[in-house]
Formats: sequence, structure tokens, C-alpha cells
Amino acid sequence: MFDMPSTALLMLITGLTGIGSLPPYPAPIASARAGQVVDVTPTLQLVVRGGTDRRTLQLAGLAMPTETSAATTARTALWQLVRGEAIRWQPHGDRTVLAFREPDGLCLNLELIRQGAFAADPAAARVLPALAAYEAHARERGVGRWHRPGDSPAGSEAEVYITRTGTRYHRGACPHVRESGRPIPLAEAAARLKPCNRCKPPAPQLSTELSTGRNSPKRATGDP
Repeated sequence: MFDMPSTALLMLITGLTGIGSLPPYPAPIASARAGQVVDVTPTLQLVVRGGTDRRTLQLAGLAMPTETSAATTARTALWQLVRGEAIRWQPHGDRTVLAFREPDGLCLNLELIRQGAFAADPAAARVLPALAAYEAHARERGVGRWHRPGDSPAGSEAEVYITRTGTRYHRGACPHVRESGRPIPLAEAAARLKPCNRCKPPAPQLSTELSTGRNSPKRATGDP
């Protein structure tokens, strides 16, 4: 069963106007707990440390991949979003959580579905329409697990944004490119620039090497 505060929150935001056809990401509730991600387990759980407390968190609304290759890709996508990052989380469902990256408030559950790293859990999607909307968006664009051989990722999934003097490339929604960014092909950007440490844009090829958490990179300062 889904807990009513979290369910009501996401059902509310699905009725709001988002970017394009997608509902906007929700915001964490005031009582959400905080910690730093130090690892992602092979079973796709977040390992989070907060002070002396260390716990594992299962993200709500995600259908766990059954194939080894799909699970490896999903684990890599999750780790790229959260490695060394602070997050906030709140209970949602039976021993699962909604998680939000700090400080940008990215909802990890929905972002992973948007990237095509995970499918939405059918039972959760019946209760939370936002999950189904994000999966439909990923399917239409043919990204991640929905990519078809011979197809190129559509639109912004094949493009990233750069600034005139910056040394990193960004997602289109990154605050560092809202005023002066211009789109270029991902492969071209990755060949000469580093990815932004804040918005964590995709890489042409995902590495399957995951940190144990002991050497997680710190948040960069300055031009991300």
C-alpha cells in the first residue's frame, strides 16, 4: 500500500503544468531525511550515510530489471546521478522511498524513468500517473532501455548544451545555461569538454565501474 501523504503529493503534481507534456518533479516534504550517497548496491539500492547512521534505500515506483545487462546499465545510470551527492528522502510505499538530489531537488525516481534506465512499476504507475507519463516520454524518444537498434536518440537526448567560455557541457535545464547556452551533439561536446558536476549530463558510453563510496568525488565549486 502507498502512504497517503506521498501519494497525494504526486497525484497533485500530475495535474500541474510541467515542461512539455511531462508533469513537474515534486518537492521533498519538510520532514524528509538527509544523507550522502556512498554506493549503489547490485540490487539497485542506495547506500546512504548520515552522521554515524548508514542505511540502504529502495526507490519507489521503479520496476527492477530482470536481465543482467539491463540491471548493470540501470545501476550505472543511478550511480552517475548520485555519486558523492547529498540527497533527501521520504517514505513512500512499503519500505520504499522518494529521493531527491540536493541542492537541485531532482526527483531520482522520475528522472531514472525519464532517462529510460528503468521502467515504471505497473502497480505504482496505476496509482501515480506521473510514473506512466515519464515512461511514455522515454518510450516515444527511444532512450535507454527503449532504444531500438538503428535508431538515434531523439531531440535533446542526443544533444547537450554549452556556453561560450565554459569548460563543461550541460543538460538543457541546467541553471548554468539558461541564459547563454547553445545545443551541440553529445559526441562533439564529450570529445573536448567535461560533463557538468551539477546537472550530470549523459556520456556517450556509460562506464560500469562503480565506486565503493570511499573515493566518491566531492561536489565541485566554481564553474561546474
